This record gives sequence, C-alpha cells and structure tokens, in this order.
Amino acid sequence: MRVSPTLRLSLSAALMTASLILIAELIGLVPDVRQSMLEARKRICESLAVQLSIAAGRSDTDMVRQTLEIFVTRNPEIRSAAIRRATGEIINQTPDHAKYWVPPAEDHSTATHVLVPIFSGDQRWGAIEVSFKPLRQNWFDEFRQSAWGLTIFVSVVGIGAYYLMLRRALRELDPRGTIPQRIRSAFDALGEGVLILDQRGSIALANSAFATKSGRSVDTLIGMNAVQLEWLDANEDKKPQTLPWKQTLTDGSTQTRVLMRLEGKDGRETQVFVANSAPILDDNQKPRGAIVTFDDITALEKKNLELKNTIDLLKETEREITSKNEELYRLATRDPLTGCLNRRAFFSTFEPLFKRVGTEGMVLSCLMMDIDFFKSINDRFGHDVGDKVIKWVADTIQAHVDNSGLVCRYGGEEFC
Repeated sequence: MRVSPTLRLSLSAALMTASLILIAELIGLVPDVRQSMLEARKRICESLAVQLSIAAGRSDTDMVRQTLEIFVTRNPEIRSAAIRRATGEIINQTPDHAKYWVPPAEDHSTATHVLVPIFSGDQRWGAIEVSFKPLRQNWFDEFRQSAWGLTIFVSVVGIGAYYLMLRRALRELDPRGTIPQRIRSAFDALGEGVLILDQRGSIALANSAFATKSGRSVDTLIGMNAVQLEWLDANEDKKPQTLPWKQTLTDGSTQTRVLMRLEGKDGRETQVFVANSAPILDDNQKPRGAIVTFDDITALEKKNLELKNTIDLLKETEREITSKNEELYRLATRDPLTGCLNRRAFFSTFEPLFKRVGTEGMVLSCLMMDIDFFKSINDRFGHDVGDKVIKWVADTIQAHVDNSGLVCRYGGEEFC
C-alpha cells in the first residue's frame, strides 16, 4: 500500500509535535495539573484554618459548625472536615468525617487528607482536618489530566489538522500549477516520455506519455524518486548499476543513447527505452536538476529479436541442409560397406588425373587387386564373415594410401 506524500508529512509533523510536548514536560515547561490542584487545596485549607481559628478563639461553636458545613457543601471535592484539639478531642465535625478521615503518617498531609495545625502563641492548640476526594476519580481522569493525554490528543488531532493544511499548501506549491495550460498540453503531446527531476532525483514533472508507459498516473509519479521505478539492466533482469540522470546530477554531464528497460506492471510487457539526460543549470552553471527523455523502442527491439530468431533458425536450417547434402554425397559416392569410392565416383575423379599424365608429365600409379578364392570364404563361413573380410581388406588398403590417393571398391572383392 502506497502512502501519499501529504499523509507522510502529516504523520511526521504530528509525531514531531508530540515529541516536543514530551520534551517540554520533561524539563518542566508543561504546567503540572496535579501540582496546581494541590496548591489550590492548600490555599482553601489555609483560608478555612484562619476562619475557624477566629471562631474557636471566641468559643463560638455555632460559627465553627456552620463554617465547616458551608465549607464542605460549597466544595464538591471535599468529603468531610473537622476541628480537633491537640489532646485529640473533636470540637466539631461534618457528618461521615470518621468514615473518610485517615490520619496521615507523621502529620504530613497527602493529596486527599490535609492537616492544618492551629497554634496559640508557640503552642499547638489543635488542627483542621479536611478529607478530599482523589484528584483523579478514574483512569480517564488520570489520562485526561496527564502529559500523555495531551500528547496523544495532539498526535491524533494533529494528523488531521496537518493533513488539511499540507494538502492545501502542496496544492498551491504544485509545480504543475505554475505552468500554463498551453505548455502543459504541449508537454503531454510529446511522443517521447519526459521527466523533469530535482537535485535529489525526485520527479517534479512528468508528461502523460511516460505515465502511460510506466503504468502510473502523473499525480502518482510527482514526488517519487525516479530510482524507485522498476528499472532493469539492458541485458539482465536486475537493477542497473548506473542511471544516466544520476551522473548528470553529479557532474552536470549530458548522457545520450543509454539503453534502459522498465519492468511492466499488472501484466504489462517490459518497455525498452533509449534515454537521454541533460542538466538544468542555475546562474552559477551548477546542476539544479535534470530533464530526461525516454524514446520507446519496444516495438523495434521486438522486431530485432524476431529477426535474430529468424536468422538463427535459417543458420540452423543451413547447417542441417549442409549435413544432409554431405550425407547424400557420401551415399552417392561411397560404398556403404567399406567407405571406399564406388566405381562411378572413382572414374569421375580418376579421369582428370589420367589426362594430366600426358599434359603435365605427372607420375600416376594404379594398382588393381582382389581377394583370392573369395567365393570359397562365403561358401565355407557365410556372407557375414565374407563382408568382414572385405571390410578388413579395405581398411588395410586405406591405411597405406595418403590423402592424395584414391581407393575404390571396383567390384565385389576387387579394389583399385
């Protein structure tokens, strides 16, 4: 599954924002909600202690009781409150205080049980006891009031917000939008595939001809690095070691007539191109990009392959015909049992040599021989043994005649 560049940028921006929030929380820049709530509870208890101290100093028990009741009623986070002497005697308390109050260890207040001492001069007269509800009632409150809750919220909501913003921004920054429609139409009218690449090799513009050949839409190609396409070596089914535009982007050189193949997608045939790459230079004559053209020679390569196969087939047929002709010539000129020349082939070869004897004065020797009593061999041992004798005699004769000599089976058991 291919993720669009806009969504990838949105995910990156949201994760970066979440990381910044966590870093800020780590170094103490994010306000601590728990600490703020504890400070608020502390100030409330201190205010209550001042009011109750005044009432207790006047021995006004009704005012103490009313103050405690109003204090608990108007603060939904408070469960109970009481005022207790240093001797442990409770002067006044709200209902269920004994149920909710848990004396903190060593008189150190906690988030839910706050103890505020009251002094008379230098002597501790008593203390105000206040029982609060837990700062966070359930896991949702814990999550909602933590830095992690803020981080996850920003991450999730930020993806959607960043996506909408980046989609609008990228639409405005789309290089195709800066090209007039007439130029884009001419660009798409070119029969050759054309790519305009930036300095990193990413596709800034692509015409419809290349999009069609690659099996992708123009919108899909924009922003993709050209190396990510399914390029194949000219002769092997593997990634090419070098691509022409990479050399162009490196040193600004022009690459021409580079044979390349692009593997077909979704059952499409592999395309064969002749690629040309030229640099796009800035004012300092440094390459800022490249323009690459792709001339489709797939049909031509297919014809060349068919022609090559036809030529190979013709050569194979020619070899077979030559072999058959040689075999036919041998059958027509050689004795099948001994491999010697037959009488007709012998005369056609011997006659020109005989004529040269008188004209050129060459020396010619002719030896006639036969196998004595050959009929008796067939009669006594059979024709199979007779054939072996004939073949052995022929092999013996041929072994003693060089390449310039002729050996002929002149008759049944006669040789010349």
